[in-house]
Amino acid sequence: MRRYFFGRIPQQRKRPVPRKLVPPSRLPEYGITLKSPQRKVLEDAGLFPKRVAMSERTHAYVESELVDYGDSKIAERDSANT
Repeated sequence: MRRYFFGRIPQQRKRPVPRKLVPPSRLPEYGITLKSPQRKVLEDAGLFPKRVAMSERTHAYVESELVDYGDSKIAERDSANT
Protein backbone atom coordinates (compact mmCIF):
# COMPACT_ATOMS: atom_id res chain seq x y z
CA MET A 1 0.00 0.00 0.00
CA ARG A 2 1.43 3.34 -1.03
CA ARG A 3 0.95 6.32 1.23
CA TYR A 4 0.81 9.84 -0.09
CA PHE A 5 1.67 12.93 1.87
CA PHE A 6 -0.24 16.05 0.94
CA GLY A 7 1.10 19.23 2.40
CA ARG A 8 4.42 20.48 3.54
CA ILE A 9 7.24 18.02 4.02
CA PRO A 10 8.68 18.50 7.50
CA GLN A 11 12.28 19.66 7.38
CA GLN A 12 14.86 18.23 9.67
CA ARG A 13 16.34 20.72 12.07
CA LYS A 14 20.05 21.17 11.95
CA ARG A 15 21.37 20.46 15.38
CA PRO A 16 24.50 22.25 16.46
CA VAL A 17 27.56 20.06 16.68
CA PRO A 18 28.21 19.30 20.33
CA ARG A 19 31.51 20.54 21.68
CA LYS A 20 33.67 17.91 23.28
CA LEU A 21 35.70 18.86 26.31
CA VAL A 22 39.09 17.25 26.77
CA PRO A 23 40.68 16.97 30.23
CA PRO A 24 44.40 17.76 30.54
CA SER A 25 45.21 14.07 31.06
CA ARG A 26 44.08 13.34 27.47
CA LEU A 27 46.13 16.11 25.81
CA PRO A 28 48.91 13.68 24.72
CA GLU A 29 46.31 11.96 22.49
CA TYR A 30 46.23 15.24 20.55
CA GLY A 31 50.02 15.46 20.38
CA ILE A 32 50.26 18.09 23.12
CA THR A 33 52.93 17.26 25.67
CA LEU A 34 53.23 20.66 27.34
CA LYS A 35 53.07 20.65 31.12
CA SER A 36 50.54 22.73 33.03
CA PRO A 37 52.83 25.74 33.75
CA GLN A 38 53.90 25.90 30.10
CA ARG A 39 50.28 25.74 28.91
CA LYS A 40 49.29 28.50 31.35
CA VAL A 41 52.05 30.84 30.08
CA LEU A 42 51.00 30.21 26.47
CA GLU A 43 47.30 30.68 27.36
CA ASP A 44 48.04 34.02 28.98
CA ALA A 45 49.97 35.08 25.87
CA GLY A 46 47.09 33.99 23.62
CA LEU A 47 49.17 31.27 21.96
CA PHE A 48 47.28 28.24 23.31
CA PRO A 49 43.53 27.57 23.67
CA LYS A 50 41.98 28.88 26.88
CA ARG A 51 40.88 26.35 29.45
CA VAL A 52 37.23 25.95 30.41
CA ALA A 53 36.53 25.80 34.14
CA MET A 54 34.50 22.71 34.99
CA SER A 55 34.56 23.39 38.73
CA GLU A 56 36.74 25.30 41.12
CA ARG A 57 39.57 22.79 40.78
CA THR A 58 39.12 21.11 37.41
CA HIS A 59 39.29 22.35 33.86
CA ALA A 60 39.21 21.06 30.30
CA TYR A 61 39.86 22.25 26.76
CA VAL A 62 37.51 22.42 23.77
CA GLU A 63 38.48 19.64 21.36
CA SER A 64 38.00 21.69 18.18
CA GLU A 65 40.31 24.40 19.55
CA LEU A 66 43.00 21.79 20.30
CA VAL A 67 42.73 20.43 16.76
CA ASP A 68 42.98 23.98 15.36
CA TYR A 69 46.06 24.56 17.53
CA GLY A 70 47.70 21.42 16.15
CA ASP A 71 46.80 22.40 12.58
CA SER A 72 48.31 25.85 13.08
CA LYS A 73 51.54 24.31 14.35
CA ILE A 74 51.69 22.04 11.29
CA ALA A 75 51.07 25.01 8.98
CA GLU A 76 53.76 26.98 10.83
CA ARG A 77 56.23 24.13 10.31
CA ASP A 78 55.36 23.77 6.63
CA SER A 79 55.70 27.50 5.93
CA ALA A 80 59.11 27.56 7.62
CA ASN A 81 60.34 24.73 5.37
CA THR A 82 59.43 26.47 2.11
